[in-house]
Amino acid sequence: MKKLLALVLSALVLVGCAAKPAEFDKTAVFNDALKNHQNHQKMDVAVTLDVEMEGLPLGDSMTFTGSYQGNKILKSVDDLEFIAKFTAGSHGVSMGVNLYGHDGVLYEDGDQVEPSRFVIGERSQELVPTMNTILNLTDINKLQLTTDAIAGMEAKRTATGYQYTVNDSTKETVAGLNTVFASYLEEMELSIEDISFVMDINETADFQTLTASIALKGGPDNLPIQLKLSVKYNGFDDAVKLDFPNFSRFKIQ
Repeated sequence: MKKLLALVLSALVLVGCAAKPAEFDKTAVFNDALKNHQNHQKMDVAVTLDVEMEGLPLGDSMTFTGSYQGNKILKSVDDLEFIAKFTAGSHGVSMGVNLYGHDGVLYEDGDQVEPSRFVIGERSQELVPTMNTILNLTDINKLQLTTDAIAGMEAKRTATGYQYTVNDSTKETVAGLNTVFASYLEEMELSIEDISFVMDINETADFQTLTASIALKGGPDNLPIQLKLSVKYNGFDDAVKLDFPNFSRFKIQ
């Protein structure tokens, strides 16, 4: 599911309310926001993902929610300073888990989870590239989008910044996404069928909110998968405050 969410977020960045009409360079604004996002060291983000597909553990639909506060760019496991909270639920049944990284120790608690602490050793160093990929969507961080790539997006000025919209993705857009993310899609046996989204960027060129609908097909039977995603960036860098719990109740494992 982490790989799927990373793929979805990557695709949304690539594919690109009363508003006051104004002329602006929508390619430059979007690329400025993308560059700012790449350079932030910390972030506070909340995500909700609704999934509809056959064969899920609790039925044909599930809702996943998560929040992350902490490092966005990691150099070693010693940099792990974060609070991450996740829940998964369906039809009134849900389960949550919380993870904390602090001073070289990983802590865990949640529903039916004994509060535990784990010392992060040298072997954990292999987690750093994976964490960076999930947090930064490394491949996307190398991109600057061209005018042609953003041409299919509707863009307008708003009272708080800018809004980019894709309502009816073209065959070219879908084909392009499937090509760009071919390695991810092949690994997960997925293909992108359709995508629409609304993304808000503030006056200082930071991503603020994102809502999206993505249609996929996947698995041996090529079953349809429908995703509805909501992302809210609450702050970056100095605005990110970590309020850790009292770790004295967490038992060493």
